[in-house]
Amino acid sequence: MKRVLIIVYYWPPTGGSGVQRWVKFAKHLRSFGWEPVIFTPDKPFVTERDESLLKDIPSDIEVIRHPVFEISKYFGGAPTAPTSSAQAKPSLFSKIKKTVGNYVRGNYFIPDPRILWLRPSVKFLTKYLKQNPVDAIVSSGPPHSLHLIAKQLKEKTGTPWVADFRDPWLEILNFHGFSTSPSVIAKHTALFKGVINTADATIAAHPSVQESFQLQTKQPVHLITNGYDIADIQAAIPAQVENSKFNMVFVGIFYGILNSSLFWEAIQELLKENTAFSKQLTITFVGKAQQQVMDDLQKYELLPYCEFTGYVNHNIAVGYEKAADVLLLFTPSKPEFKYVIPGKVFEYMAVNKPVLCVAEGDNDSAQIIKQANAGAIVSPKDKAGIKAAILKLYQAHQSGTVTSVSSGYEKYERKAQTEVLANILNQLNK
Repeated sequence: MKRVLIIVYYWPPTGGSGVQRWVKFAKHLRSFGWEPVIFTPDKPFVTERDESLLKDIPSDIEVIRHPVFEISKYFGGAPTAPTSSAQAKPSLFSKIKKTVGNYVRGNYFIPDPRILWLRPSVKFLTKYLKQNPVDAIVSSGPPHSLHLIAKQLKEKTGTPWVADFRDPWLEILNFHGFSTSPSVIAKHTALFKGVINTADATIAAHPSVQESFQLQTKQPVHLITNGYDIADIQAAIPAQVENSKFNMVFVGIFYGILNSSLFWEAIQELLKENTAFSKQLTITFVGKAQQQVMDDLQKYELLPYCEFTGYVNHNIAVGYEKAADVLLLFTPSKPEFKYVIPGKVFEYMAVNKPVLCVAEGDNDSAQIIKQANAGAIVSPKDKAGIKAAILKLYQAHQSGTVTSVSSGYEKYERKAQTEVLANILNQLNK
């Protein structure tokens, strides 16, 4: 069996959507003739843990955990979510600390704070690969420093290398708020081009990103989106919900950049206009919501209708998806973020519940929902359209006809996607 070294920052028991992609690939790679070897940080700075993901990893898989100095913990940490309306807003000091931290992080740690892991990792892996050769190397980013580790290994050993981009580099969401200078952006650009032109193949998780990358390199750029694992759907822990309620569910981190004030205003108006709706509505947030979202929920008097679970294990989150009457999907309205396809999109379709997608029509997520006939798509700027879509779904709930007729999403199943990955690796080893 051929061996592939997979360099990832996120690995169980770390939780979150960034972990699942390569956990699922590693789960199925042996079925297609590849033995995964995982290289990941020892005790990384992460805020979420999900022990349930450990069940997906073969017990005898080789996982190399290498020490990492985590300067990120000094930059303000990850987003948090109030679990009730009484939680205080961030203090002035914490806001100043975050602003200064973002500036330092964005302008002095290029491409990201994990760059401090580069030298020790290259040194360790160069020695490891001499004693334990592999047939291919894969790096997954962000953090994009991991691509730089793989690039140096490629240059030292000549081993075929595949660079996997779960999100793009230059357009990545985190650039916003970092006050990144033009000279620093130029450095990022040079590093990015060095990666995609040196890698034997690149994988993009979003169609628009694949198209953009392919225009910038002669090397092949493949598309493997995120997906769903049918075993996760079957093993989900049932959520305890009231069947009489009209339960709208959002799963994941609700970033401020996703927020649509008109959406919440539309719901507020429906509550005032429809007494039955006001008695049955529940909005469940399975995960974390940033302060901008909480502020709008309070502004539009929606907090009494909301439930916040905080971060939960993946098998519990899927249980909430299966129990939903409507699954909420928001994407950033700015055109430069049209490529964003949250990993939850594919599970949303697989649990066969209608999706209410708040996005512009040319957004990649909206196109996937449309192609699969998985739900309604409304612009975040169209309050009348939002109200009409919610009301239609609510009326279907009242009549017992809330269903989804999603189709064609089977290609996003994780094992099928792993076969595509294995074929890419095979092409590099002919």
